[in-house]
Amino acid sequence: MSSNPLHFLITTLTQFHDAVWKCQTATTGEERGQAQSAWNEVRKSFWPKYHRPAEAIRELADPALAWCSRKGFRGKAHTATIETAASFITQLAMRTCPCAYPEIYANKDDLWEQWHQEGEMLLAADDARRILRRLAALTGEAWQPNGQGEGDGTDRDQGGAGSGEEAARGGKKRRKCGRPTDTDPKADQRIFDAWQSGQHRTYEDLARLMGKKTREVSAAIDRHRKRLEREGK
Repeated sequence: MSSNPLHFLITTLTQFHDAVWKCQTATTGEERGQAQSAWNEVRKSFWPKYHRPAEAIRELADPALAWCSRKGFRGKAHTATIETAASFITQLAMRTCPCAYPEIYANKDDLWEQWHQEGEMLLAADDARRILRRLAALTGEAWQPNGQGEGDGTDRDQGGAGSGEEAARGGKKRRKCGRPTDTDPKADQRIFDAWQSGQHRTYEDLARLMGKKTREVSAAIDRHRKRLEREGK
């Protein structure tokens, strides 16, 4: 366990969120099996350690609350941030078999509601993680992903300045030559099917759930419609 209980809370929420997200976005039986196995591995020691949901929330939250209190962060907003994160970890741990993309199941029509509910939970959990990271930064001990040192300024999405030949070129990546990669028709169809399910009021709602930009969702739906038109369907 991290010597900083706030960092431990962020790391745990990240592991749980990312594992369930892989289940949520699995689009084949093989991907679903791999994601489920990874999720089982992440949560296998959770309930033997914490036993009950109420106990889990307290044992996750209280060390971080005490640590922040010693740092002078005792406000209601700070307390709520920690309690919310602990609650999301516990809620995710209670999901024994997260739903993959419904189209891969024989009873897909029965699973859209569960898939959307879990998707909304993941979005809310990600927001909680973001706010928790902000709190860690405010205490003067910013959390860094992938076990990187505190305050090194490296972002998980950016991957740092790089090394070897890339560093020698000042961190600039060479552009690939040739024709750009074509779009993925299967990915477009998944977005199209999700829109056709009628569970979303706007493209923006669907984009938020699928972790994409609204214009990407719109373009994917348009591409798939044109493919259907070309095929005469």
